[in-house]
Amino acid sequence: MVIVVVVNKIINQLKFLSPILSQSSPKVNKNKGFTMIELIVGMFIATLVITPMLAMANNMLRTDRREQARSTSEDELQIALEYISRDLQQAVYIYDQTGVNAISTQLPQSTANTTITPVLVFWKRKLIEDSVPVNRTVNSNQCSGNSPNEDLCNDGFVYALVGYFLIEGGSDIWSDTARIGRFEIQDGVTRTDNNQFVDEDDSRVGIDDGFKI
Repeated sequence: MVIVVVVNKIINQLKFLSPILSQSSPKVNKNKGFTMIELIVGMFIATLVITPMLAMANNMLRTDRREQARSTSEDELQIALEYISRDLQQAVYIYDQTGVNAISTQLPQSTANTTITPVLVFWKRKLIEDSVPVNRTVNSNQCSGNSPNEDLCNDGFVYALVGYFLIEGGSDIWSDTARIGRFEIQDGVTRTDNNQFVDEDDSRVGIDDGFKI
């Protein structure tokens, strides 16, 4: 009888200690790392996958840059054409090739490093706002400069010779890239009462150097 009681006590003690032992006992880590061969194979496969993707991304970036450059060039060309079109709307005489050859000595000339070829040469009637005194009592200085007196001046017109040229070479900025250049010289604004220039030294209303009266 005593033996049975002792055995029961031992069993009860084991039941009490069982959860504590199960919590405090260290767990066996069953996670294993990669071997060197597995790492090398993984890196090789990743290289095979990533390299074509990088090449594709690089090609897409280059294509995008080319498209942006082409779009910018087209926009700039369109702006230039619109500017030339507005210029031509004021034209009163356009030179043909024979006429251009006849006045070639009066146009910008090629140099040793630069080739200048006239493409389009014409005369235009150019509006200069608030540039002519309304009468003799008005000082001509009131109608010159960048801020003429609108109440004392009327609009005036002058004739200007305009030329567009194909320029090749001779530029450190543009290298040897061909470009379009614009050349213009204008007559001076004259008073209507005495036919004298308003202000010969003023860039807005004065006569340009080289303009033949």
